[in-house]
Amino acid sequence: MAHPQCCTFAPILNPSYGAGQVEEFGGITTYTSGSSDSKRAILLIADVFGYSAPNLRNLADKCAAAGYFVVVPDFLHGDPFDHSGDRTFVEWVNDHPVARIIVEAKLVIEALKSQAAMGLTTPDYIQALVLLHPAFISVDDVLAVKVPIEILGAENDAVTPQATIKQFEAALKANHQVDYYVKIFPGVEHGWTVRYDTNDREAVKKAEEAHKDMLNWFTNNVGGKALDFMYTPTTPGKGQAMWPTRFEDYGYGDDHQILRSRVMMLEANQRGMKIMLAAIFIVCMFSLLATIIPKL
Repeated sequence: MAHPQCCTFAPILNPSYGAGQVEEFGGITTYTSGSSDSKRAILLIADVFGYSAPNLRNLADKCAAAGYFVVVPDFLHGDPFDHSGDRTFVEWVNDHPVARIIVEAKLVIEALKSQAAMGLTTPDYIQALVLLHPAFISVDDVLAVKVPIEILGAENDAVTPQATIKQFEAALKANHQVDYYVKIFPGVEHGWTVRYDTNDREAVKKAEEAHKDMLNWFTNNVGGKALDFMYTPTTPGKGQAMWPTRFEDYGYGDDHQILRSRVMMLEANQRGMKIMLAAIFIVCMFSLLATIIPKL
């Protein structure tokens, strides 16, 4: 079973929240923010609570303020996880099959591609990676990354304890293959970057620090604009994404996968445009970007 921290602090969902708008994008109901003429686009994939979570939309707006066109598709089709519902977490996951999400994500990515350029100019889709309080990843997963990687962990994370984060750091240091940055935030738990109380000044400060670290990582490795952060309900900020592992290792069965955090960037040829596909997935869910991107 998933650790309770994976699904705690459920947000109050608000489908009309945010500075952006809800529209059809790639045939999927999607929250978009920022200029569609931007040279960079970020695909943010919501956690189990869905695309209407205010903090997630704040995050999309932050990224837009940094110069990205941001899309947040509703891959859950109005069915976020509900603790008070009559389904267990595993039953809920079974209602959102991997195959369907892969197809829908591919449609969104194709829409981004068609909006920006006719095709790709490089096979190296993944340009940088950021993991925020990651779930269900191993040292082998981390060592499989061949691009600059940033890992931001939580001191009190029961899903991926800080001892595990330190193992990741030691492995990256010994491997000498990619640039990396590892940081453990004191006094926070799993999910602190998107599931925090906006009235808690200290919680907001720590979340925004992580957002700034992430955006700076993107700026240094894939381009974009760095931003200074102040305590406000909506400030500029972040992206993240995923790669899959099998649910069977955690008692979920053979046919499901857990989405991990990865950042994908596609190089397009029109006006030298770069399309950065960043999926933010903080808690366990489904296989997606790593599966479909190589097939595009």
